[in-house]
Amino acid sequence: MARLIIIGLDGAEPSLAFPWARAGHLPNLQWMIERGAWGDLRSTLHPLTPQAWTSLITAVNPGRHGIFDFGKRATGGYEVELTTSADRVAPAFWQFAPEGARLGVANVPLSWPPAPLPGFMVTGMHTPTIEQGVWPPEILSDLGGDYPIDVMAHWYDTPEEFLARVFAMHGAHHGAFLRLFDHHAPDLSLFVYVLADRLQHALWREMTAAHREDPTAHDDLGGAIFAGYRALDDALGAWRERLEPDDHLLVVSDHGFGELRRDVYLNRVLLDAGLLRFDPAKVRAFAPPAPSADADPRHSWMHRRLPAVEELPADDNLLTRGLCDPRRLTFATVDWRKTVAYSRGLFGNVWLNRAGREPDGIVIGHQIAEVTAWVKEALLAVTDPDDGLPVVDAVVRKEEIYHGDCLPQAPDLLVIMRDYAYITRGATEFWGRRPVGPPAVNHSGNHRLHGVLLAAGPKIQPGEIAGANIMDVVPSAFHLLNWPLPNDLDGHVLTAMCAANHRAVTFGPPAPALVRDPRVYADAERGKVIERLKALGYLG
Repeated sequence: MARLIIIGLDGAEPSLAFPWARAGHLPNLQWMIERGAWGDLRSTLHPLTPQAWTSLITAVNPGRHGIFDFGKRATGGYEVELTTSADRVAPAFWQFAPEGARLGVANVPLSWPPAPLPGFMVTGMHTPTIEQGVWPPEILSDLGGDYPIDVMAHWYDTPEEFLARVFAMHGAHHGAFLRLFDHHAPDLSLFVYVLADRLQHALWREMTAAHREDPTAHDDLGGAIFAGYRALDDALGAWRERLEPDDHLLVVSDHGFGELRRDVYLNRVLLDAGLLRFDPAKVRAFAPPAPSADADPRHSWMHRRLPAVEELPADDNLLTRGLCDPRRLTFATVDWRKTVAYSRGLFGNVWLNRAGREPDGIVIGHQIAEVTAWVKEALLAVTDPDDGLPVVDAVVRKEEIYHGDCLPQAPDLLVIMRDYAYITRGATEFWGRRPVGPPAVNHSGNHRLHGVLLAAGPKIQPGEIAGANIMDVVPSAFHLLNWPLPNDLDGHVLTAMCAANHRAVTFGPPAPALVRDPRVYADAERGKVIERLKALGYLG
């Protein structure tokens, strides 16, 4: 049986990967461009890791699979809970593949807890321990003696230490992926490498025009990004060596990359516009939690970046407007009786404080349009002090971009930042005294809307692909394998890319209802992930 391998290059950026490949600097990507199909791959709005990868593996939009961020609003409350694969309500491809198919999945973000499947699974970022991230348990031996789950730049004091750790992680992941593939022979597999994403978040500003023009001439920090792409290209070479004549190789990224200019504090915008207010009595009574004695020192950035502890002002008006020590500004101290809108999460999400939905909601049905207009006006007026231009390109209602049964869980408004060069952070939502400020984390790169797609194999029509969407990857893979597609997916077969197949797309019944694994994961383990997400700035 022919096999198909999907290699995920998290964060691979078209404006780097394609020119460097054409110039011969990335010979395996060059081989795919010259002999196969290639083009930009549109991500989700927002182009955020959890919902992007979930849209790829399910081939449906977030309004149907239910993943919108690293965290989710608690039912009947304002707090944010951890999002895991257990919150996905649409089946992934391993749950609607044909009977008898052998499948392999490794290092896909938001795949923990793992799911039983006919093959193997190793879960990705935010997995508590690797022992809890494998299915079946016997594959643990394939991972080798040291399999790091993840590496982030702000865990380390120096860029040199970060680089040593992140390249070691890449090597360990690559070796494990090859062993899993060789030992278990899946028909369809998905392996995700995160090296490019981690390097570009940390070092994008170090890369100059000279680094782009001749990437081989630099061995400084700016050159580390090309070194990462070269390591990924070398990894593709190992996958090329494993291809049989009837096999196909797809390379995809969940989003692209570009400059990160500033952090944006949407709740400060709402405070300044009078749309959000704090309760002075709650602020005065709130006791900020002390750092845990056994807190991971890698996450100390959260404490280093906070200003010195401030005395509480006597003026209640200052407290109402959130002009005090940010340690006392939490969603527990908001005055919900006077708040009509609030923001949570990454990249720009706003909820209305709706009566009947939120526990202390005050916005009633006929006021929604008017409040939405107020929020949009306030957000579109925010400018970057560096250039005086608007920070926000658009504010869109969730109904404009999502559809499905999970629409009620989506943010009411999505704030599309200018070129995605600006970001909001769950852990720092009330830090800013002004609407924009320097990044709270030592990052200089951020996601972009378009990633990469490349495909090679006997059924691939060579040439550039136009209009590809991240939801189209799995339907196209199924078609290349001559597997029937569920007839209710949002994604489509990229027929121009698969033109050499000369076979009509075959549809089967709708994707089956999702059946949950009955195993229960301990609250203590969920707690570890929650603390890690808070330390990374994903959750408040």
